[in-house]
Amino acid sequence: MPHFKSGDLVVLKSGGPTMTVDTVNTDIFDDNKMTGILCVWFVGKKLERVRFDHRAVEHAQRVAPKKKQKPAKTAGQPKSDHQSTAPSPKHDQKSPVA
Repeated sequence: MPHFKSGDLVVLKSGGPTMTVDTVNTDIFDDNKMTGILCVWFVGKKLERVRFDHRAVEHAQRVAPKKKQKPAKTAGQPKSDHQSTAPSPKHDQKSPVA
């Protein structure tokens, strides 16, 4: 039997949104016997809260958050402080001997 705790991310086995486990309900006489899982999630700005049988949900796969891409610089934008405006020296050319 899967182990669930408050804060776990779960999804219905049949599909749907990723939900957060709010509360794990157990049998009044046996704390090791799960009777249900109260899950919460948002639909837009509305908070939804529903109790599911523990056999209907499974742990969700964690996905790393997407990194925000920096916008490309255009010709009119100033260069940042860490970029040098001087041309880089060329090491393959020999300097003339005087």
